[in-house]
Amino acid sequence: YQRDMPSRPGGSLMSRFHFATVRRMAATSLLFVAGLPSALAYNTQDVINFSVTGNIVAGSCNVSYPATVELGTYLPTDFINEGDSTDNVPFTVSFTNCSPSLTKATVAFTGAVDGTQPFYFANGITAEGGGATDVALELLTDADHWQMSNGQSHDVTLESDSHAGEIIFIARMATPGHNPGTGEFQSVVTLNVVYN
Repeated sequence: YQRDMPSRPGGSLMSRFHFATVRRMAATSLLFVAGLPSALAYNTQDVINFSVTGNIVAGSCNVSYPATVELGTYLPTDFINEGDSTDNVPFTVSFTNCSPSLTKATVAFTGAVDGTQPFYFANGITAEGGGATDVALELLTDADHWQMSNGQSHDVTLESDSHAGEIIFIARMATPGHNPGTGEFQSVVTLNVVYN
């Protein structure tokens, strides 16, 4: 004689990832929950169903960064040679209130690449729209002048005691050629962050 216990809904495992200005990925804990009725008698052939539930959530930080970085106003004669650039304009990306399990953030910028120099980001304003020609955006790390071309990543250490970290970048206009034309300049890039 075999008795099948009524089935309960199957187990579930949920994973949540948060996407905003930055992309966040990390794992925390899995909770195992099981309950068996104690009042029922079981024999060696009973089938017992139980549920397993849990959550995997992404570790994260609060990220602060400037919405706009002003590069200034220059003359075409400020760019004499190929690769000449404007003054360095530093800006900081800060990570605070990070999940305690996180030890680093990997950052990368993505955007439209200049048609002449793939290490630079393009001017988003066309010549027909009044944009400056033969100028592009160059991004570097301030500490070691690591060139942050499209998709190039750099690690930021998140301190275990403060659960925080920061990195300073340099933005500047540069000429892929040596013949910039007058006009407006605007380059839109996306900051991507992966947590570990």
